[in-house]
Amino acid sequence: MVKDQMTVLRISDASDEQIEAATQFCESQLGKNYNIPIFLSEDVDADAGAWYCSELVWAGYMNQGIDIQSNDYYAADIPGILPWEILYYNNAKAIIGWNFLK
Repeated sequence: MVKDQMTVLRISDASDEQIEAATQFCESQLGKNYNIPIFLSEDVDADAGAWYCSELVWAGYMNQGIDIQSNDYYAADIPGILPWEILYYNNAKAIIGWNFLK
């Protein structure tokens, strides 16, 4: 959630098959609307009509039995899947990052 930074994560507790299936799930959602996260949701249904960024990534893994949402950063009662909740998931390992202002 820092507009000038990006981090690529690898989910270390996912098998190659789970990663591939999560990727295929996300790719199957191409062309659907972007859900502006005013009221954050937690949808895992492939028939959902819209997604927001972190929700889609979470749903891809959740459909493989891996919940990549960490509640270590915020209390569990905050709705939705926030980007930093994925960043702070115990098995999310940063493999590369960029700072666009440097």
